[in-house]
Amino acid sequence: MRWVTLFSTTSLSLLMAGCLGGYQPGQNGNMTPGTDGSTIVTPGTPPNAEALFLNNVQPFISTECASCHATDGLSSGPKFLGSTGAYYGQLVNDPRMVNSDPMKSYLITHQHMLGSGMGTNPSPVQVQAIVDWITQENKERSLPMPPPGGMVPYDALAQFAACMTLTDYNSSGMNNIWKQNVNGNLGNCSSCHQNGEHQVMLSVTSDNNFKALQSDVRHWLKLASADLTTDGTCSDITASQRFYMVGTGQDTHPSFTQTTVKTAVDTFFQDTYTRWKAGNCGGSPDGGAPMDGGL
Repeated sequence: MRWVTLFSTTSLSLLMAGCLGGYQPGQNGNMTPGTDGSTIVTPGTPPNAEALFLNNVQPFISTECASCHATDGLSSGPKFLGSTGAYYGQLVNDPRMVNSDPMKSYLITHQHMLGSGMGTNPSPVQVQAIVDWITQENKERSLPMPPPGGMVPYDALAQFAACMTLTDYNSSGMNNIWKQNVNGNLGNCSSCHQNGEHQVMLSVTSDNNFKALQSDVRHWLKLASADLTTDGTCSDITASQRFYMVGTGQDTHPSFTQTTVKTAVDTFFQDTYTRWKAGNCGGSPDGGAPMDGGL
């Protein structure tokens, strides 16, 4: 699984102390309504939030995430899981992971920016397990608000996509790259990507290609990638160059002359990046809040 978090020092201190909502992470217990409407946890009587995590979330966290995201893992990546056996305590004290809005947990919102070989995104069943767990956490104690959205790589890329314009797309030459012929008389790009095959839309209708590029995360990653800091927050957006790096001997894609495609892609990326850094965009494609001056 693949962010400088802003929240008050007071909130962190209270959370770390486990004094919010009368519940400390690590207790096994069942909840019963208090007379004042609060939640009372009865230790030792599962299931509770921790039990939901241990039974339904930790198994796939351990097998699919720990090799990159645990301090004793085998590979590189933000070490938000801590050491083996400490995953629960580490996650519940990290507002990026466990906060008042389960669907804004980084465990759900993250995307593996580098594609295949870099881990998998959570399945619908796993997403539901995470939501159920964090929903229960919210019932048992008060949780902090999610960190600012722009710090999450997926959100940053969504805001970047919102800065794309059809005018830039056409003027940069992106509207014509579907015509690029590949070597060996195998036809042009649209012959293989007419309907979005292989996670890129290059049909003969440039407006459709632009709409796909702006609205689909698979297409964003052909153009842009999120640079990550050591804690996994997004520090910047950089050009991924995947539109024209295919076919260079690093994969099985047919080769083609890169010059025209590279010029179009680089120009379109830079036009979009300049607008994104200036904060001159209307928000994410799904209606989210606009970036405040970029990252």
